[in-house]
Amino acid sequence: MIALYDGKVFFSRGNIHKNYEVHSIREAFLSALYGIHFTRGNIDLNATLEDLNIDDITPGLTISEKQARVDHLLTSRSGVYHQAADEDQTMIDERPARGSYAPDTFFYYNNWDVNALGTIFEQETGEEIFSAFKKEIADVLEMVDFSSDNFYYHYEWNKSMHPAGKLPDPSLNYGFVAVNFTLTTWPCTTSRSSSAGTGVNSSPGQHAMAFSSCGVRMCRDTTIILTKPTFFIVFQ
Repeated sequence: MIALYDGKVFFSRGNIHKNYEVHSIREAFLSALYGIHFTRGNIDLNATLEDLNIDDITPGLTISEKQARVDHLLTSRSGVYHQAADEDQTMIDERPARGSYAPDTFFYYNNWDVNALGTIFEQETGEEIFSAFKKEIADVLEMVDFSSDNFYYHYEWNKSMHPAGKLPDPSLNYGFVAVNFTLTTWPCTTSRSSSAGTGVNSSPGQHAMAFSSCGVRMCRDTTIILTKPTFFIVFQ
C-alpha cells in the first residue's frame, strides 16, 4: 500500500518496490481510447459487428451474434460466445453455449469482446492500438520508459482470428514482464484526465479520475505492464 500527496509518499506499508500483477485493467484503457475517438467521430458505438464486417474462424459468428453493437462489446454484453485468444480456464468453464443469449441481454466477462474491440479500433481509426495509447494516454500522463515497440500480437489461430498479446519473461511464472513506466510529474491533486479524453476536470483538493470507465486513478510511481491488446497494471 502506498499513499501520496502532491506527488510525495507520506505513508507506505509492505514492499512497495515489488511488482504485483493485477489483471483486467485493459478494459479501462481501451475504453478510454474508444471514448477519445468516439468524441472525434471516428467510432460509431451503435455500429453492429455486421456493419463492421467482423467475423471469426469456423464456426463463424451467427446472424444473431453479428447484431451485437460496439457498445455491447464495451460492456461485455455482446452475446458472442466464440472461443477467444488467451482465455483462462474460468472463462472457458463459465462461457455460455453459443446462442444462449441475444446481444445486450446478459453480462459475461470474456476475452472475445475485448480482443475484437482491438480489431475494431484499429480498423476504424487506422491507428495501431499501442501507438494510440502512447499518444493519447502515456504521453499525456508523462509516463516514461514507454515504447510501443515492446509489444506484439499473440494469436491462437485455432480459437480466433482476433489476437490477444503477451510479453513473455522466463523469470516470471505468469509470463508477463513489467515495462516500468512511471508517472513522474503528475501530482495527485492535479488532473490530466480532461486532456486524456475523459472530460473530467479537477482543482486542488479534488481527486482526478484518469479513466472514468472503470474509475482508475493514476498517481506518481505507478508501474504498468502492457501487452497487446491484453494488458495489466501493477502498483510499485
